[in-house]
Amino acid sequence: MGVESKIERIRLPKGEAPPFSLEALNALEHPGASLAQSDSLEQHADFEHELERERHYFLPRTVLENLVPLEQLRSTFISQSYFPKTFAKGAWAMVAMTHSDVALDGTAEITQARLRSSISSEGVTSYEFTLKYKETDAGPSERQELTISLTQEMYNELLPFATNGTVEKKRYFLEVPVGVLSGFSLGTNSAGLRGSVTLEIDLPLSCETDGNTYSLRPFDVALIDVECPSEALMDALRDGEHDVALLHSCIDISSDCASTHHLRKPLSWKEIAKSGFKKKAQKSVQALADLHRRRVAA
Repeated sequence: MGVESKIERIRLPKGEAPPFSLEALNALEHPGASLAQSDSLEQHADFEHELERERHYFLPRTVLENLVPLEQLRSTFISQSYFPKTFAKGAWAMVAMTHSDVALDGTAEITQARLRSSISSEGVTSYEFTLKYKETDAGPSERQELTISLTQEMYNELLPFATNGTVEKKRYFLEVPVGVLSGFSLGTNSAGLRGSVTLEIDLPLSCETDGNTYSLRPFDVALIDVECPSEALMDALRDGEHDVALLHSCIDISSDCASTHHLRKPLSWKEIAKSGFKKKAQKSVQALADLHRRRVAA
């Protein structure tokens, strides 16, 4: 069978939308490459396009474990692998062909293209392809995110082309009530001042880069993300105008934190997958741990 003999497609929910061809996507980075020889599959996949607005935090793992009963939380094992940027650009163009709501501004910056497999603590397995990009008028902590759910077979056929490394982590989900001291309301409840957000607590397990696998368990690192439904909540978290005790114990390493955001890049999952937990990452952890100790002692 040649390249054209097997066309595996993801069809988006819109009935008249053109198909998204994974085979064509593969060929963008590897001209002439063919997928595994098997019968054609016509699959439908969920498609999501949303604004990602997050704040990012660091906390030593040992401190976290003394504050949060992790074993009582819902959790997910995650493995995510990253594509080269040239592959990401081709994927972006393919998504634009299949979904008219995705505006492709030529000045937008593609920041990430990845594959993810997840196994929840309930035993549910899922697979997805995610593309992230940043528009020129976006805030420092805002990105657009496109996610397509995959079958296991689609995931397995794309995985060999995610050549920029793999990282494995365990994610815990902690839903916390939030009272924003500035008076901002997260919800529409009668109190008007309360709501809840889910903290995504990630503990690194291992990374595979350049054909070698490294354990990340010895490193005293926990990374916490908070997805914010509005700019008002982003501002309240940034300014410390909230009553989430765990976040007050953390170091904010979000993109708009001038004193710490440069320490986050070596600790991004994409960077760890590509380069491993090398000197830059270790220096970032040491600097953040020192900063945390000074704040506790103050």
